[in-house]
Amino acid sequence: MKKKSADENKSNNDNIGEMLSSFDNIYSFEDGLAQVKKDEKWGYIDKSGKIVVPLEYDEVDNFKDDLAKVTRKKKVGFIDKSGKVVVPLEYDEIDDFSDGLAKAKKKRKWGIIDKTGMVVVPLEYEEGDFRSDEEAIWIWRTMQKNGIVNISEKVFVPLEYDDKHVFREGLAQVKKDGKWGFIDKSGKVVVPIEYDSTGGFGSGFSEGLAKVEKDGKWGFIDKSGKVVIPFEYSSVSDFREGLAKVTKTGEMVYISGIGKTLQGGK
Repeated sequence: MKKKSADENKSNNDNIGEMLSSFDNIYSFEDGLAQVKKDEKWGYIDKSGKIVVPLEYDEVDNFKDDLAKVTRKKKVGFIDKSGKVVVPLEYDEIDDFSDGLAKAKKKRKWGIIDKTGMVVVPLEYEEGDFRSDEEAIWIWRTMQKNGIVNISEKVFVPLEYDDKHVFREGLAQVKKDGKWGFIDKSGKVVVPIEYDSTGGFGSGFSEGLAKVEKDGKWGFIDKSGKVVIPFEYSSVSDFREGLAKVTKTGEMVYISGIGKTLQGGK
């Protein structure tokens, strides 16, 4: 292969320098592309100085996972590195994508879209209706019903629950018609919604067992809903390191995961 002469390299560098100097603003390269501005419009160039996305946007962001948020005439969408629009510029706001999903706003209402622009959750909610934990986006409305969007599986569970708590060990507490049970991340009810309480905020499954209350007494169930420790305690804690603190007939003790009394509590 013939090597380029020093004069040829200098000429190429001069050409690139001349091209770069023609822009009003240039950002640092990230992921192989740089944002550039000319005459109040933004686009992208590659490292050779070639324009790969036309300068036609009012605002642009860096590429993340091969997509970039762009704005034109106050409408937001996403493009890929070839400049192809993959999420139409029809939204007022779009959050960054997380595990393939993003909150989007149109006509003052929020919903959730995926990276193809498909609407996963209808745009009919207020921004404050969404709550996130590590495993799901909850749809939460004061004095109304609750639903869920599973981030990894893109499952939308309709708003049918009166209350809920975050996932622990893959299951979440949900309330319906005054009773509590558990759903999995697909929205399937895996523990019947028949208990007076499942412990409330901060509780749930711990070490494979969950405390549940029925008719004023507490016991423990496994993830199939099977009662493994009978309803005979007036109060219980979650299991930690194989033990749970429980109270029965005024006496506080520790029990094992099979309900065996081990030692007095403090």
